[in-house]
Amino acid sequence: MAESRSGVGDPIEARMQLLVPILRAQTATAVLSMADALSASNAGQGHVLGVVEVPRADTDNLGAQVAQRRHDLLRWIAAIDAHKPGVHSGLAIQMRVCHNVSLGIREAVYENGSNLILIEWPGLSSRRPRLLSAVLDDLTSEPPADLLLVRPGTRTGSGPLAVQRVLVPVRGGPNAKLALLAGVALGEVHQAEVTALHIYGSEHHPKRRAAEVDLVHNLLSQFRYPRLDLVEKDAQNVGEVIRDESEGYDVIVLGAYAEATQPQVLVQSLLTPSLRQLEGTVILAKSAGRLT
Repeated sequence: MAESRSGVGDPIEARMQLLVPILRAQTATAVLSMADALSASNAGQGHVLGVVEVPRADTDNLGAQVAQRRHDLLRWIAAIDAHKPGVHSGLAIQMRVCHNVSLGIREAVYENGSNLILIEWPGLSSRRPRLLSAVLDDLTSEPPADLLLVRPGTRTGSGPLAVQRVLVPVRGGPNAKLALLAGVALGEVHQAEVTALHIYGSEHHPKRRAAEVDLVHNLLSQFRYPRLDLVEKDAQNVGEVIRDESEGYDVIVLGAYAEATQPQVLVQSLLTPSLRQLEGTVILAKSAGRLT
């Protein structure tokens, strides 16, 4: 089994098998450029999944719909290659016609042996596209594989990610490890600076702080990227620190909120006001079936 260049075992212990469902044209290029970075950095393989949803009674013009979606995927991938020549993701195009998009994605995960899904995330906006919202609610409630959810930044638009600085706020646990894997992958491919940020509660007991120090330093020791640095701060309001520290960063990678009784909740309510203000690309990492 191939080891990732970043030296990480869990959560992606074996060679990465990536699945990238593309549901909307608006964010396809940004999402695919993230997929390129992950695959190239971690000796990964996998598929870009083009999904064509059809009503059960409607099969008219199906061939034309599939051909158009394949053409679109090739065009978006070509845009990535032009932006980042020499990066070869090893991702193949796979088409799937289905009556239920969420079920189609799950079937693709099982058939391809995928261990990581990379998919668009509309952020914390209250106005979500219906299809995307339904798919994300289904996948996050019971993930069939580790999840990375990408909300392109306001400066990214519909183009590929341009990355010079990456911020990864970490707490520890599988979600934090997955977030660091994504952040380091972007750093390696773009030769970018990666900063891990750990925030200690100012009211924490010294023993708890000492335990957190050991946990975070052990987590970072599993990565060998030379441009990965750790910043440690004390604060009462974690969201405000993340918002302030994110200024000047192109990508912010966060571990998703982990609560067994609320599996569809991705962001802790205390962080929501601050995260709404982030202009950079935001990536949420959610490890399948495990809590931070």
